[in-house]
Amino acid sequence: MLNKLKRVVQRLRYGYDDSIFWGFDAYFEQNIMPPLKEFCLAELEIAKMADLNPKRNGVYAITLQKIQEVESEHFNTIDSKKLANLAEYFGKNIEYYWR
Repeated sequence: MLNKLKRVVQRLRYGYDDSIFWGFDAYFEQNIMPPLKEFCLAELEIAKMADLNPKRNGVYAITLQKIQEVESEHFNTIDSKKLANLAEYFGKNIEYYWR
């Protein structure tokens, strides 16, 4: 009961609780990767009409390549290095994902 109360307080205070760290890889794959993929595809489609920033387009293309590498693995045998590689690339280039 005390642990449940602790998580509720954490969610209210920070917007998340400690349990996110138990499976952050799964959280990233299920909740961040799909909209990230959709975003990159949409931005590259827009770039076909007006190529304003080639560096940004390159980041989106590489991001999609890394997502494809993760998606090509079977669900039960996902290579954690590929997912970590995607997450690291996303973090290093996060400024390119703002509109």
